[in-house]
Amino acid sequence: MGHSDMKVSLTYLRGLEVKQLDVEDFPGLYFYCYIRLNQKIKLMKKIILLLVFSLSFNAYSQEMSFQNGNVYLDDVQITPKLAKQRSQMVSMDAYASFKKASAIRGWNIFWGILGGYEVAVGSYNLASGIALGGLDMAIGGVCIGIIPSRESKRRMWIAAGVKKYNAASKEN
Repeated sequence: MGHSDMKVSLTYLRGLEVKQLDVEDFPGLYFYCYIRLNQKIKLMKKIILLLVFSLSFNAYSQEMSFQNGNVYLDDVQITPKLAKQRSQMVSMDAYASFKKASAIRGWNIFWGILGGYEVAVGSYNLASGIALGGLDMAIGGVCIGIIPSRESKRRMWIAAGVKKYNAASKEN
């Protein structure tokens, strides 16, 4: 008795529709059940995360500080990205300050990569005897040179965000 001769009859309800299934229908039924189960698991994960997030420790009672270029939340060092996320729940002004600081950091990375590229290409061009290599190196030096002043502005925005976060958390 081969696999193709075997007839398995299975009755299942899909809504209000009753169907009889053969062995050939099992892959489709498996796929359908897998998709439905996956959708329900995703929904359950979202609900559980929402509950855990809402029942987690109170954001309003924690003091944020900025020392030596690092952000601390109740004496635990956190990243500026996490500080930005935490401040969104407490104060939109603090969130805007942290967002501005992260934008400055992103542009600093861009200017550093561009400056490094220009210096490398300029030095290669100078070594190859192309006179424009000096101009490339100068452009790269300017790109790299603006980063420290921008980094100090970034720290200023982070410090402002910390102050706004603490002021808003004391109000609540």
